Amino acid sequence: MVTAKTTKSELVQVFKHLRVSAKGTKPQRMKIQCEVTVYDGKLNFVVPGISYDLKCETTGVGRFSTIFLYLDNIVHSKKNEDVMISFKDQYVTFGSVTFSTNTTFFRNDRILRNIQLPINFIEADIIRLLNEGYTEDEIRFNRLDKPLAAIKQKMDKNILAAFNLLKPFGIYHHEIKDLVYIKLGFDSHD
Repeated sequence: MVTAKTTKSELVQVFKHLRVSAKGTKPQRMKIQCEVTVYDGKLNFVVPGISYDLKCETTGVGRFSTIFLYLDNIVHSKKNEDVMISFKDQYVTFGSVTFSTNTTFFRNDRILRNIQLPINFIEADIIRLLNEGYTEDEIRFNRLDKPLAAIKQKMDKNILAAFNLLKPFGIYHHEIKDLVYIKLGFDSHD
């Protein structure tokens, strides 16, 4: 079991900084993930474009990820000043609220990596994750596996559409594919 003890006022300050990333329409805001990592002596909160550390009492090392607005709502609805965060298996207890989510435990904190995305990330930023050394487990844990697959499929479909439009001008499919893949920074033979 991994635990962290902090206060509501400290969490309110953290979420005030993180809320900057929660702009856009409600459906877009509902998709923003917040990754919470417990290290030795600190909590790390990550949303696209923002990482924030909070010093606190901790035991164990691990990580969980859930919808940012859900956590924000829990923090702001807390009545007690002291907040205990704990997680084991697939269950997270945040104060008095328990919910299920993906959780990962580590023996130490040296292999914990956050997926770095800008605040206003675009599809190209997500597809570039394939070339930035993130493991499939890290991508799946951060719930980017399905969006990544959909974006890759959309890109391949758009490359084919561009080829069909430019075929009469002697442009080949592999030329368009090479151009796009080079622009994105990875080998077209993937």
